[in-house]
Amino acid sequence: MAILCIHNYYRIRAGEDIMFDKICHHLKVNHSIIKYTKKTHKNIYLNIIKMFIKKLLFIDLIKILIILNKNKNIKFCYIQNLFPLININIIRLIIKKNIKIIFRVSNYRLLCPNSLFYRNNKICKLCYEKSSNLSILKYNCENNYLKSIYSFIRTTRLQNFIINYDINLLVQTHYQLKLYSSFINFKNNSIYKINNIIDDDFEMEEREIPFENFFILSGRDSKEKGFDEIIAFFERKNKFNLVVTSSNKKNKKFDNIFYTNYLTKKQNLFILKKAKALICNYQWLDISPNVILESMAMGTLVLSNKVDSLSEILIHKETCLIYENNIKSLEKYLEIINQDNHDKKIIDQARNFVKENYSAKKFIENIENLFVN
Repeated sequence: MAILCIHNYYRIRAGEDIMFDKICHHLKVNHSIIKYTKKTHKNIYLNIIKMFIKKLLFIDLIKILIILNKNKNIKFCYIQNLFPLININIIRLIIKKNIKIIFRVSNYRLLCPNSLFYRNNKICKLCYEKSSNLSILKYNCENNYLKSIYSFIRTTRLQNFIINYDINLLVQTHYQLKLYSSFINFKNNSIYKINNIIDDDFEMEEREIPFENFFILSGRDSKEKGFDEIIAFFERKNKFNLVVTSSNKKNKKFDNIFYTNYLTKKQNLFILKKAKALICNYQWLDISPNVILESMAMGTLVLSNKVDSLSEILIHKETCLIYENNIKSLEKYLEIINQDNHDKKIIDQARNFVKENYSAKKFIENIENLFVN
């Protein structure tokens, strides 16, 4: 048996194709790792031109056709993420070969055209609740009419072919499972839940930091991640040090705040390991952030606001500390952590939690049931 794997560029960058190599080796199956796309441009017009050229020349279709003809014993096709729009002709071709398709869903794209459930700085589920994608056009959710139209078309087409071709979906959390299972359009599709993988063999690269003791904000600096509110707090409270793994957008300088600019994954892990705690301030319904799981696995405390979608990961006083969306509460916990007066059992419990639920071994057990049985 062989498994065809089509990976999104960003997941390859995160090392998921390497992890899948290990899994397939354990299962003793042949597999092919296929890059479906390279890094997308920020410019929407360049993305459209690139997509048009690729479709006009049938580049991806030809690539997949060659692989299928060379590997007659492919039984499964594992597709990581759905962005940008995968060529429907590729799906048709794979299905004609009687290959079972499993989409691993890493965002809310199939339920929300802008993929975030987030609009005007607050959670929005209008498209999901109405089972219609028209709200993205009504409210111009992408803040660019051309981009909003494009997102509407993309999500509508994705939903239609998943329904029509009986595609199997693979989600990462119970929250996602509940959302997708209750979505009326997908009532007949098979939906599976398998956790992310966190490899405990962390490779690190030293990166100089001007502080001995510090907290860290790590990840993509965007509104839904809530960086600005935390940075503004540290600007007022200069007794605490903060490292931000992004660029200094406002070009303001504070002695207690250090921006690292771009980091490699190895450098990011090094700083994460040294931090007193990782601070999370998610304003949206994030799915399963690797940075949280990596922190727990490395023994770095997680200090977070309450996030409904992460309730199975962020458990107050068991795997993390939760400051209940209150800045005064956040300051109290920063004082406790800075003085090392927090319960150290939380760190051990969090590490064990990740080891038991997010290890390669656990993933292999679950994926084996999916692909082999």
